[in-house]
Amino acid sequence: IASAASAYAMRKKLVELRAAVDYSENQLKHLTQIELPIKVKNIKEAAHAVLADLANYGMTQAKFDLVDAKLTALKSAVGKKNTGFTDHVAIRKTLSELFDKVDNLLREEADAIVEVLKETKLSFYNQYFAARVIKDLGGSHTKPEDEGTTPPPTDTPTPPMQ
Repeated sequence: IASAASAYAMRKKLVELRAAVDYSENQLKHLTQIELPIKVKNIKEAAHAVLADLANYGMTQAKFDLVDAKLTALKSAVGKKNTGFTDHVAIRKTLSELFDKVDNLLREEADAIVEVLKETKLSFYNQYFAARVIKDLGGSHTKPEDEGTTPPPTDTPTPPMQ
């Protein structure tokens, strides 16, 4: 599914779809049993949106159903243990990887396209790159109820726990 959707996305220049499905078989083989179903589900959902167009690439609903059956078998083989924490870790890792891919696509494609507009549309060019800069304005980390209290002195030892 990933290969067909990636080829379709490259041919049609669908940047978002390509970012969502651009995984090789080798990359998928190196995922943990927790990460694999998450990645496959994300790939399958992205590709399912263009399923009719993927018919020319050999993708059918039957193949999507086969992937669902294999995912179900994998999940039952892993067992019924609580994997909530590891699911969150895998999701965070997946999101980080996807953000990295989107950043690369912005740098490699969108920035290059906007660079062409520098001479003719300088205002747009400047606004585009100004919008690409993320500023961390920081801020206070104190809670409103803590503002009036004085923090304990740091030169005295911490009392033992009871």
